[in-house]
Amino acid sequence: MAQNSNLSPQIISLDDFHLHQDNINVRYYDKEFAIISGWNALVEVWQNMRMNINVFVACFQGRIECRVKGEQVAATEGNMIIVPSGSLVDNVMISPDIKWEVICMTDQFLRAILGRFINVWNRAFYTQNSYVLAISEEDGPLLMSIYEAIKAIIETPHSTYYNEEVMGVSRSLLLRLFSIMQKGNPTPPEPVAMSSGTSAIFDRFLQLLQASPEKHLTVEHFATKLCVTPKYLSAVCKQHSGKTALAWITQYTMEEIRYYLEQTSLPLKEISARLGFPNPSFFGKYVKQHFGVSPVKMRQHL
Repeated sequence: MAQNSNLSPQIISLDDFHLHQDNINVRYYDKEFAIISGWNALVEVWQNMRMNINVFVACFQGRIECRVKGEQVAATEGNMIIVPSGSLVDNVMISPDIKWEVICMTDQFLRAILGRFINVWNRAFYTQNSYVLAISEEDGPLLMSIYEAIKAIIETPHSTYYNEEVMGVSRSLLLRLFSIMQKGNPTPPEPVAMSSGTSAIFDRFLQLLQASPEKHLTVEHFATKLCVTPKYLSAVCKQHSGKTALAWITQYTMEEIRYYLEQTSLPLKEISARLGFPNPSFFGKYVKQHFGVSPVKMRQHL
């Protein structure tokens, strides 16, 4: 695959949609939540992105393709692509007949809406990497009704409880989406309070790992931030996901390495520094250990 550039991925936040509202149809925008009728005019510009927001892309006609954290995904009519905050997105392609709606929200807005159900989100997107959701004919009408209700509230004069109304109906939409995702899952995660138990520690660990630009960090680094011991953090991760904290760090580090070698022409020294490696030599040994080839050969084989 051709390398796009030697630049860092563009960080996309809600402010970017506001700044480009002359080029895209922004139905609604505030600092936490936005609804956009696609961003056709910006597809060629936004080809190499790190999403600083949570993005829900609903395809009503045509086809959308992109890569999310190195995984190629596609949506056609009746499908949805869901991209969690912190994800690398590239290779975006849309068909000429595309009709799509996009809902974007910050982590803060998402947590405020989901409350004790936030761990459902974390398990679905951080541990299962489920980015494409197929909407059945049975579920479609209800989802559209809820979505139309959100748009109706936005398009009418603001009431005294306007923000609460938007959040309330948005919460219904998200919970319905999660309910669809869990169909066929015999043991969906139980909702828990974010302030209690080991589940809160695991959820916070994933959030810290996802948000950190440097991925090659020690278990001790995250344990210190969470005020627990490295051994306890690994035990918590193993309990909730079947993988240790180190295994999670390795997974995210490998995703970032693959991205930088495939999608940029940045010097290896710079990639090494960005990801938190002490020097290029150590970086090269790490790539050889986990990918079976050197960084140079890995880039040459693309």
